[in-house]
Amino acid sequence: MFRRAVRQPGMGLGGSDVLRWSRWGLVALISLGVVGCSRRPGLNFDCAWVPEPPVTLNLRDEAHVRHLLDDLQTADELEIRYRDRLAGYRLAETLGIVSRHGKNPGAPRRQADPEVMRRCRATLLEGVTASHAVTRTDIERLRPRLAHRGFDWPVTAPVVGLFLLTLSRFGRWLRQRFAADEWRLCLAVALIGAVVIPSLVLGVGWLWAMGVEIVRVGNEH
Repeated sequence: MFRRAVRQPGMGLGGSDVLRWSRWGLVALISLGVVGCSRRPGLNFDCAWVPEPPVTLNLRDEAHVRHLLDDLQTADELEIRYRDRLAGYRLAETLGIVSRHGKNPGAPRRQADPEVMRRCRATLLEGVTASHAVTRTDIERLRPRLAHRGFDWPVTAPVVGLFLLTLSRFGRWLRQRFAADEWRLCLAVALIGAVVIPSLVLGVGWLWAMGVEIVRVGNEH
């Protein structure tokens, strides 16, 4: 005869679980701190390129390519800030993160002039090309890579940790909840968990990635 397991009606957290989740929370906070500290200084609302020492970039060097992509992301952020200002939004900055709070009283209900924004973009890209001895052709060739930056550990590491912690806790709950002769029911619940847990973690991961990006660029847009 199989020995029946002691049933645990809930999935409450024990002391070891609290410690594990605390460690995960610490990793997440450290990730946000690193991202926040790496934010480019000098971000403004005037479409002015941020001060940067001139460095000639070798675009055959992947590290130099990443630097250029960071500059393009910064230029995009400066353009967004300038557009929001011209459109009359009330902009507030909290801990370095800009948020929009409706439009100023009397502000026109229109978007920024497209021609003004084209001149703004040209000014910012001129700042990039002058700082790094690259051409507009180089910039346009590499711009599609902004959407495919590869491994982003401040996003990936906490999400992977969350998945492993959740999976470990679920596995322990299964062992405590079901007796050995209830393996069919245990298997059914495990299969459901195999679908639900990754879906939930992916959803949380998507929200986490959005939060990290907000901290990285300093804007809630």
